[in-house]
Amino acid sequence: MIWSTNKDIRVVAGKSLYDAIDDIPIDGSVFILSSPFFQNSGAIDELTGRLSNVEIKTHIERINNPDITQLKEISNKYSQEEFDWIIGIGGGSIIDAAKVLSVILPEKNENKILKALQNNLVPNISDNIPVVAVPTTSGTGAECTQFATVWDLVNGHKYSLESDSIIPEYVILDPRLTLQLPFDQTLFTGLDALSHATESLWNKKFNPIARATAKEAITLIVSKLPIVLEQSDNLEARTAMQNASFLAGVAICQTKTAIAHAISYPLTYKYKISHGLACSFTIPALYELIQSNNDIDKDSLKYVEMSANFIKGLNLIEYLRTYVQPAEIVEMIDEMNNPQRFSNFAVAVNKEQLKEVLCFSLNLH
Repeated sequence: MIWSTNKDIRVVAGKSLYDAIDDIPIDGSVFILSSPFFQNSGAIDELTGRLSNVEIKTHIERINNPDITQLKEISNKYSQEEFDWIIGIGGGSIIDAAKVLSVILPEKNENKILKALQNNLVPNISDNIPVVAVPTTSGTGAECTQFATVWDLVNGHKYSLESDSIIPEYVILDPRLTLQLPFDQTLFTGLDALSHATESLWNKKFNPIARATAKEAITLIVSKLPIVLEQSDNLEARTAMQNASFLAGVAICQTKTAIAHAISYPLTYKYKISHGLACSFTIPALYELIQSNNDIDKDSLKYVEMSANFIKGLNLIEYLRTYVQPAEIVEMIDEMNNPQRFSNFAVAVNKEQLKEVLCFSLNLH
């Protein structure tokens, strides 16, 4: 087995955001990207107060799945600015947007990177601004990956920007920032992390780091997510979920995602189904396909089974019905075809098998 890791990430955990920021050598000009919720909470004002010795530009915008037009507009607005740091405070979409902006802001309005993505080309990244990622959800793992999703919501396309240049320079894990997450967001982001860990274990590209971090992430999620859902202010459980999200992100850094994510993409851009829900509801059915696969060690398979059994108990179909009828999901099989993600899965899956997976997952037998 030949494998390697990407660059190190400096993590500050166990402190509040405002104390942790003192541990990072931030100077010069800083661009802060965050959401209206955190501006209204007073968190941004408190943060800027702690950064009194630097020049700050703050951009507040609701970002759900970073859209290519939205990213261009933000980049164009600040095209004449010079930034030394970007701080992204929010969920996975905010952090992904901050990562993309870290390499398109230096282009000064040329938008070559985004144009390359739209033309299915590998972008040439020549410069980047270091990012401090501050996740306020526990699920996406965006704070530690070399990927950022870019959506074309008008035309129904999803792109993935991949480069070590967009891996955040620092990560601040402050579980206090997740205490106000509503029930659905807590559940769906937790499922996102669970799907990352699971997809790493049934992945052809797994390696020792992916295997170790994925197993620990699954253990934490299965034991702590139910506690968080019942006791939203349980800081110990929130801390465990934030650690699980980070570990699951480390796992997919090694392997990338697989078939469950391929299934999810069209469901998100067409029906706006929450990503964590869309990429996890098929895990029990996919487990049935791989449980006798000899390429997956038996211990890893136990963790996949643990994940599948946990998801079975959540009745996710009822959540899906709030977005779309199950029969309509089955009709999207052709749109779910993503050869790269399918090829990462431990076994080959044809169209008829995929239909069976969907029907099993949606109780359409």
